[in-house]
Amino acid sequence: MKKTKKIMKVKHGGKDLNDDATKIMAYLALAYFDNRCFVTHDKFRPKGFVIHHLYYIEKDVIRSNYPKTEKGRQNYIRDLKPMVEQQPERFMLLKNGIHTRMDHVRNGLTRMKKENFTRLVLAVNMTQRTKRKKR
Repeated sequence: MKKTKKIMKVKHGGKDLNDDATKIMAYLALAYFDNRCFVTHDKFRPKGFVIHHLYYIEKDVIRSNYPKTEKGRQNYIRDLKPMVEQQPERFMLLKNGIHTRMDHVRNGLTRMKKENFTRLVLAVNMTQRTKRKKR
């Protein structure tokens, strides 16, 4: 009797983690981004990571130009792949939470005026953290 290998469909929150977009992300993470978040150095996982544009070019692949559906995600990642391969220096791999802190529509750090951001970084660096008392 011949044994056949079963391929398990791994799902998380309704998303198929064996889909093409996830495979492309895993490939890009390993090939171009040392398989980790640029900021936290957390190892890439199939969920919770994004490829961040450091700057945009004319006729760029932008997520907001795609439907907010699973098919839109698949098409976006598929179309983004050759751009990352051609110019990896324009991108970085980030955990989604870090990306949100940077680029949130209203509260993202990249939305701040440069001089205000510079002062914010200075204030953070000047602030001494103290350990919180345990209850």
